[in-house]
Amino acid sequence: MVGGIVRSGKIVQIGVAQEMALILNKGRYFTKGEAVVLGDDLLLTKTTYAPNQKIPTHLHQDSYLAVVVEGDYHEEGNGFDDAVKPGTSIYHPGKEVHKNKMGPSEVVLLNLEMPDTFWEKKGLVDLKPNHRILSDDPRYQEYAGKISDEMANSKRLSLIGVEALSLQLLDLFLKLNNAAEEGPNLLAKVDKYLHEHFSEALTIDQISDHFDFTSNWLARKFRQHYGENIGDRITRLRINEAIRLLNNTSKTLAEIGIHVGFFDQSHFTRTFKKRRGVSPGQYRRMSRGK
Repeated sequence: MVGGIVRSGKIVQIGVAQEMALILNKGRYFTKGEAVVLGDDLLLTKTTYAPNQKIPTHLHQDSYLAVVVEGDYHEEGNGFDDAVKPGTSIYHPGKEVHKNKMGPSEVVLLNLEMPDTFWEKKGLVDLKPNHRILSDDPRYQEYAGKISDEMANSKRLSLIGVEALSLQLLDLFLKLNNAAEEGPNLLAKVDKYLHEHFSEALTIDQISDHFDFTSNWLARKFRQHYGENIGDRITRLRINEAIRLLNNTSKTLAEIGIHVGFFDQSHFTRTFKKRRGVSPGQYRRMSRGK
């Protein structure tokens, strides 16, 4: 483990605007930092910035994932000007040019640097993003807090805990990014799952746990893609199956209601009438011409 203020680098001209930028090598930042060398060529650095500190235009040689532990700031570059806060993760591809303006309070970041050799040794080259990714998920802040506490623990006997948590943090990032890249394909899998399990006592939390994503993320993306929320989709599937049973079987209303996933006949009748304008019994009589 090493620490201290890291400022060295090489100044070069970047881009058509001939902007001056500082190239930072592995483990180098514009502030005091505490670095931990992990296995598989990973380098984890905890950096702390002063309130309102300005970071000049620069780039890092290797790709890295930064997670905000405390404080907030703005990060600006070509085509982006992002406000980040605790729990925000920012994936920076190697050689991305940016500058920062820290907020009114101290900012603490965890930076997980991943050189090309890491992606190659882990067999993750196909999953390596080649563009900037900014995302929010409560689990980022949870992992970042645990890693930060572990690094500050003077009684820690080894780096095993830090390394394990760091790999879990990276695994979370890759899963969420892969889900974002899949887009409609992932949501189609969720919808297929609903079609197969709508009669069960499903909750959004259970569904999101099954697919290993947060309920807020899944609910928001599903609604954006399909134009209805997950609860409404489940109800519609139950009503459709109830209609099929009303038309083609002699099952009682109570049996049908329980079969498609409602609590009891009263719940079934109330929901059916709200959706179809008539009760299940009235619908059955009408469909049979009685």
